[in-house]
Amino acid sequence: MATKNKDLAQIPTSPSPRYSPPKSGARGPRNSGLGAKHCKPAARIQASVAVGTLFLGCLALAWWWLRPGPPQMGSDPEVFQHVDALYTATRMHNATLVAQCADRLRTSRENGSLGEDAAGYLDGIIHRAKAGEWDTAVRSLYRFMRAQRRETGSPGTL
Repeated sequence: MATKNKDLAQIPTSPSPRYSPPKSGARGPRNSGLGAKHCKPAARIQASVAVGTLFLGCLALAWWWLRPGPPQMGSDPEVFQHVDALYTATRMHNATLVAQCADRLRTSRENGSLGEDAAGYLDGIIHRAKAGEWDTAVRSLYRFMRAQRRETGSPGTL
């Protein structure tokens, strides 16, 4: 038992001179005053990158939903037939038929049955087809045709 008491006598009862607990209100490396809000710079950078990525993703999604669709071509059934023929010619990769459809659509534009916005959009598609970008032209024309809405009030007509 004497050795036990001797061992206990060697243990200091007061804190070592190197360590002293912070006094209340003192700021030091362990008590910076920031509490749980304090984090390492790497974690702060990762959080900033995550928030920035999320923001850009939301911005891209909003642009995707709010972007304007293809223009409307109007309610003339003849124009619809010309656009349908252009779709067929483009799917067939037939430059001669695409040129014929372009002439018909130009005539429709000149006589006012095809609006300027829709005519310009279709000219872009025709240009892509003539440049050999058949698949892009087909996809654009398909999207154009799907976006069309009936503009007349009488049922059964275009």
